[in-house]
Amino acid sequence: MTLARWVLLLAIALILPSGHVWAVPITVGDPSFENPGLTNYNTFTGPSPWVYIDYNNEPNGYYHGLYTPTASDYTAGSDGLVSGIVPDGTQVFRMAEGKILQILPVTLAANQTFSVSVWVGTPKTDGSPASSTSLALDAGTPKGSPNNNVNYLAGVSPVSPSDGQWLDETFTLNTNSISSSYYGMSLELLFGNLNENINVDFDKVTISCTGTGCPTGTPVPEPSTLALFGVGLAALGLIRRRKAGRADRRSFL
Repeated sequence: MTLARWVLLLAIALILPSGHVWAVPITVGDPSFENPGLTNYNTFTGPSPWVYIDYNNEPNGYYHGLYTPTASDYTAGSDGLVSGIVPDGTQVFRMAEGKILQILPVTLAANQTFSVSVWVGTPKTDGSPASSTSLALDAGTPKGSPNNNVNYLAGVSPVSPSDGQWLDETFTLNTNSISSSYYGMSLELLFGNLNENINVDFDKVTISCTGTGCPTGTPVPEPSTLALFGVGLAALGLIRRRKAGRADRRSFL
């Protein structure tokens, strides 16, 4: 068997376990914070799926809400990550001390791996958030519960973008690594900032699921899968060129 055929068979073998290489996108409401309206935690009402939680049960809390950054906050393209002022759209969610939470349309079960991406930025004049900012997935927070009554499952902390910089922070949760007592609960996104003296901006949130326990949906190939497809297509092209070359030599003879 030729090398090209071996390469093609290897690519197909790696692609076939679709539960591991195909990702199902999970719907995140208002992922780039372009729609107005964030609500009080105890009511869960309003036009936005995001809910603000104050750490200290203060009605007004510190600054939080939708914000439109300008050149005084971020320099377009300066960090090489974001071509404009913000990663997506025109608005972000800006917060100094507090949390924002969204309950996702996903029920936890075995054999799920969730991958989360969220852009975190610090305005030029606010100073690095150091250990003040955290990103997490949790489960089972009931409406109207105390502010800190959450079941932390996975996340990343600290998140420390430099002044005027955005970072694309990612983390994963494999449900086989958590207690099965969480199975059947709703999955939740939770972003927090502990420092009332520093504004932190959040934008462009995405989450996907791989594994046999993922909810139904239209799967999207992950980058590694696309690369394998490319290898397979290249092998097919090589096989066809060799066959065409042999045919041309036979016709010439």
